[in-house]
Amino acid sequence: MCGYNKNIEELEQDLISLTNNNLTEIQFKNIHIGDPIEIEMKEGNLIRISFINIWNRDTLKIHASFVDLSYHQWLGVCNEQFIPPKEYPIVFDDQKFWIELYTLYGKPVELPNDGKDQIIIEAMMNSYI
Repeated sequence: MCGYNKNIEELEQDLISLTNNNLTEIQFKNIHIGDPIEIEMKEGNLIRISFINIWNRDTLKIHASFVDLSYHQWLGVCNEQFIPPKEYPIVFDDQKFWIELYTLYGKPVELPNDGKDQIIIEAMMNSYI
């Protein structure tokens, strides 16, 4: 789980203790303050477990330093094709560039380091004489 700092086995044991009435809802919530988990109890029974603030893989905006002719270096939106392809003249000598991801509302995003995500940017180099 992205952002979960405690041992996952500890969470499992606490959930088992909660369902066996060895741990109260208040005790569970006090143990897991600040953790990305919410529980819902009804008549002393655990009916829902929700993990919050977990990467949800929504559509993202892609910004890149080599996109110098558009507003805030906006390259595109993930999972989108542009026909015809967008063209950006490279007018600087630096061979390095950066790419950043943002939500559609402009909030910066970092992908979790779980190996489940890829960014593929297909680039075509044209030289004009």
